[in-house]
Amino acid sequence: MPAGSHIDARAASAELRTVGRLGDVVFEGAYRQVKLDEAASLRLTAVDGDVEVGRLGGAAEISTARGDIRITEAMGGKVVLSTQSGDITVGAAAGVSAALDAGTGHGRIHNALKNDGTADLDIRATTPHGDITARSL
Repeated sequence: MPAGSHIDARAASAELRTVGRLGDVVFEGAYRQVKLDEAASLRLTAVDGDVEVGRLGGAAEISTARGDIRITEAMGGKVVLSTQSGDITVGAAAGVSAALDAGTGHGRIHNALKNDGTADLDIRATTPHGDITARSL
């Protein structure tokens, strides 16, 4: 697919793996592993499995019933992450001021984000069973 392509897909049970830079991505029904190199924005619902995003350019809503969520580099916007059982890890891009609103029932929260008072990146992360880690790159 050409760089910047938009994806809008629904499946009963599917893995998703993309290489390169995508535009807006909407995917429902992911199962097992989801791995995206880069997306401008992302709305993803996974049934079961880990979700890994290399670079996220803007807003995102990611949820999985069971599995870890990892975003290597988030550039800005509102990022809402939820897993019922798993860890959540987010890296804020270098120079980006970020804020974290996090909650876990059985786990730890580690917040090493840089915030200059005005957040360009707003992260909301919840997991009843797992750790939440957010850090600036």
